[in-house]
Amino acid sequence: MGDMKKLMNYLLCVDERRKREEVSSKMEGTSLFIWGMVFGVIGLGFFTYGKKQMAMVPLFTGIALFVFPYFISNVYMLVIVGIILVVLPYFVRI
Repeated sequence: MGDMKKLMNYLLCVDERRKREEVSSKMEGTSLFIWGMVFGVIGLGFFTYGKKQMAMVPLFTGIALFVFPYFISNVYMLVIVGIILVVLPYFVRI
């Protein structure tokens, strides 16, 4: 009888862990979407500015900000790379 209780507790713990992981992955997916949209809008601004001013660095930075969220699935890496790309035109002048 004690083994049955241990088994039931184990199964309940596994089920709870699985539910928490599902909620976590849904939240991560939402975060990726929102951050991708934020960097995409910033990229649109850089792209428009670069096209009108014929400045290559903002133009290519804007394109990179459009594209890179499709290739990064970790939220923290997405934010770090996005911030680096956003500040890149301020330090690179061509």
